[in-house]
Amino acid sequence: MGYSNGYIRLPSTPVPGWASPSANASSNAIEVQSGSNQNPDGDRDSLSAFPDENLSQQVYSILIIEDNPTDIFLIKEALRIHGIRAELQIIEDGEQAIRLFQRLDSPGGLSCPNLILLDINLPRTNGFEALGRLRESRKGGSIPVIVMSSSETDVDRLHAANLQAREYFQKPPDYEGFLQIGLVIERILRG
Repeated sequence: MGYSNGYIRLPSTPVPGWASPSANASSNAIEVQSGSNQNPDGDRDSLSAFPDENLSQQVYSILIIEDNPTDIFLIKEALRIHGIRAELQIIEDGEQAIRLFQRLDSPGGLSCPNLILLDINLPRTNGFEALGRLRESRKGGSIPVIVMSSSETDVDRLHAANLQAREYFQKPPDYEGFLQIGLVIERILRG
């Protein structure tokens, strides 16, 4: 496994098709607009001066499983800066995530998101247990997942790889570093 820019690329898993945004009916859904950095202060350059035209045309469904409001804000900011239009569903604990994953396989179940961003340190049930349950799902088992953590341990990286996470993103302590998650998301959505 190679390390670069605070994250590591893990083995590829197939990406399922996206059926509809109906999975977000009972969630905190928002759309992150595409385009260049619209920083009103103009004191920070965009990390992506020319967002990928194909990414900015399509609206993706992204499930964020994260309990830290600051990290959620930074993810939204990274999506905006990188010109990724997305309908977001936010879940704040591992038990809620597992219940949602179970609903994927139920008759008339939910549609699968294009991507899941999953924190390891969640309340009630940790992210690894939730990811293990997702991988057991018939319909959701191949959804690409970015595991996010402040942990630097090889044990956590290996555990994420064994659960077929597409990427392991080590959360940096600084704003600019965290926004690099937008590059990881872009690469996965391009497929």
